[in-house]
Amino acid sequence: YDMLLLRYSSTGALLLEKHVDLGGDELGASMARSGSSIYVAGSAGSDLLLVKMAADGTVEFTAPVPNAYAGGIAVGDAVYVAATVGNDAALLKFDLSGALVSTTLYDSGGADRGNAVAFWDGAVWLGGESSGDLFLRRHSPDGTPESVTIRDSGLGSDQALAIAAGARLVVAGGAGARA
Repeated sequence: YDMLLLRYSSTGALLLEKHVDLGGDELGASMARSGSSIYVAGSAGSDLLLVKMAADGTVEFTAPVPNAYAGGIAVGDAVYVAATVGNDAALLKFDLSGALVSTTLYDSGGADRGNAVAFWDGAVWLGGESSGDLFLRRHSPDGTPESVTIRDSGLGSDQALAIAAGARLVVAGGAGARA
């Protein structure tokens, strides 16, 4: 596989098709825009891969993180990626040139996954799954953990898969037994 970026007009006409091929299997999992730049978080084999592209599809940088898997991405004064590193959820902070600035792990002692990230109320919010429960963790912009909320629906495995920020913070995910 190649990581693929497609851009369409408002009428559905294909304007751009960009493949990122680093010689292995590269997949895009999530993306965000900041100005005219496009940031894609995904994978290259067993590594997390952050790619920044210009509006014309030119790759400006690639930033691999070994043995990590990407979830969501949010861009502001830095690039934040929700990730899974080993059995821990992680908030990865990159500067805008692709250098990894910090990794903040969330380790409940069980299997944790970082799936979603958003900015809201002056903080960075990481969501995912913690030992079968949904978690939502607030971080300061420097990545320092401030608080965590755990939600157990009582239906089985719960997880946050997406976070949207507006007047309120909204979390979408799943609750219930896995087939």
